[in-house]
Amino acid sequence: MAAMQIIAGAPLQDPTLTDRVVNAVVNLISLLLPALDSMTQTTWLLESGPSVSTLGSVLGQTVLYLALICSAALFDLYRKNF
Repeated sequence: MAAMQIIAGAPLQDPTLTDRVVNAVVNLISLLLPALDSMTQTTWLLESGPSVSTLGSVLGQTVLYLALICSAALFDLYRKNF
């Protein structure tokens, strides 16, 4: 997600309205998605485990993401004719 934010935030020319809208949309999407790079780190395996605050942050992101996935799964997008 960080790469997408960098690409969206660096237009080739002067930023237009479309560039600003795309940048805002990418930033909004990044707020909804969890930071997967902080979920698992090699240093946790090689050195010491994560701290309690780090685990709390990862757990909070996991709960939020699961709630978003479960709420999206409740919507049936297939049109049914009765």
